[in-house]
Amino acid sequence: MNSERWALPLFKSVRLVPKSSKTIARSQIKCASCEICSYHLGLESPDLSPPFKDMYICDVCNHTYHWQCLLKTSCCNATEREAIDANGSWACPACINLNQNEKKNRIFYFQKREIVEVSWNPTWEP
Repeated sequence: MNSERWALPLFKSVRLVPKSSKTIARSQIKCASCEICSYHLGLESPDLSPPFKDMYICDVCNHTYHWQCLLKTSCCNATEREAIDANGSWACPACINLNQNEKKNRIFYFQKREIVEVSWNPTWEP
């Protein structure tokens, strides 16, 4: 089961005991969805298995965006895509204008809120 890290103490408070848990990045979740349209598959490719070439993951907050959604909302323009692809790093519209200190704080904040993959003891998963 995948859960936000902040929810783990709530599960423990109702006496659910984790058998194991590990932190995973939001970007590692196969069904990570676009922050704009909430669709979890690529829009430009008929291929149904990740990674999707048109899904961009923010290096700061790990949120995922479709390129077409960024274009439609005027968050990016068509000429920026080549530079982003060549550079290999990208910051989303919410993180792009942060200074280095603010980026570090946001990275730390989102790491605390990252996803935890948990197996429960006794297991109640199917």
